[in-house]
Amino acid sequence: EKMSITQTKNTVSNENIIDKFLSQDAKDNPKLNAIARESSVYAFEYLFARSYEHSGLTDAGVTALGLARLNWLLHQGRLELIGLFTPSEFAVISSALEDEICGPGSILRLIGTVGYDLGLEPNFFDDSPHAYLMHKLLSLSSLQTLALRDLLEEYRHVAMRKMTCVEFLNKKGLI
Repeated sequence: EKMSITQTKNTVSNENIIDKFLSQDAKDNPKLNAIARESSVYAFEYLFARSYEHSGLTDAGVTALGLARLNWLLHQGRLELIGLFTPSEFAVISSALEDEICGPGSILRLIGTVGYDLGLEPNFFDDSPHAYLMHKLLSLSSLQTLALRDLLEEYRHVAMRKMTCVEFLNKKGLI
């Protein structure tokens, strides 16, 4: 039976938002809770605006369509990153982010996070050995930054346990 938009909104709003995003063992992690809360606003806004009642798509179908669009955008951003970072630069950036998972509000904070990890003062890194890397990061578009953050998370949380940085970048076609 098809739910109306109102029924869908009421059902989702009555459910615990964190339960939709986190595994049982991660629910006590304040940082992940904050990311889940922030992300849920964007996720549910997207879903509610696209309850294609008359199209035959379920909420799961709308979600899958949104994920497909996101993956397409990430692919476009990755194409723009080909050859931009050396494996050692990618490793430096990856090390700075550690195992961070970023929410929508922290996607563009890449430069500050890397600079802080390298011990650089904001806006005063031109004399450092990392100036070239920092200028590369500063020149990234929002799409490129999103694609880079996504690649870094995939590497840190999945691929790093299976392959080297060079193998990962080769597999992704970036070097």
